[in-house]
Amino acid sequence: MTSSEYVSNLYRLLLGRQPDDAGLQFWVNFIEASGDPTEVLAGILDSPEYRSRNTKQTMQCDTSKVAALAAHLSPGRVITVVDVGAQMLPHEEHAYLPLLNANIPCQVIGFDPLADRIQERAEHEKGHNLQLLPYAIGDGGQHTLYINNVDATSSLYPFNEEVIKQFADMSSLSTVKSEKISTHTLDDVLTCKTVDFLKLDIQGFELRSLEAALTTLSRRSEEHTS
Repeated sequence: MTSSEYVSNLYRLLLGRQPDDAGLQFWVNFIEASGDPTEVLAGILDSPEYRSRNTKQTMQCDTSKVAALAAHLSPGRVITVVDVGAQMLPHEEHAYLPLLNANIPCQVIGFDPLADRIQERAEHEKGHNLQLLPYAIGDGGQHTLYINNVDATSSLYPFNEEVIKQFADMSSLSTVKSEKISTHTLDDVLTCKTVDFLKLDIQGFELRSLEAALTTLSRRSEEHTS
């Protein structure tokens, strides 16, 4: 793929249009001078045009179901949400936001191994019933964390280079560093009595995490089992 083709593909995928001549020439010159095509992706993602096209997606939900859930809860009942992979994404809201918007009492326990992202979310959501921990949830073993240039794609698995190079919107992804980490199981770190909503977004390690979380998966409230 030439530099011109690469830039053109990013414009079509991210901005929905062909590149203007000036923009195309600027980024092609940049790649040829720096040898770093990932900066093109970062530049477009940070552009006002991209941000205006990609306002945060609003979660859609059946409000009647949310209301029914609220009516079913005992007085004082607090929903427990466990969020594995809890960093904020720039154009996506939390999957459980309808519960929060409906003013259903919720506590959120979130995990993400990137401490700066945990801090970012904590500062953004001050005042919420939110507990955030910089743990990598997994099977309890030692693993390598591959931290990528788009850190939301960081994973306990390395990229399959032969696969990602086939996709224009993924071919610029790369691992910038790796480090050995100890993973924690949900069974080891969760002390809450029940888990009502479990969300996992950990780039392919979900199955191994769930296999090590059998006690957590059995934590259902009496209201759910009656």
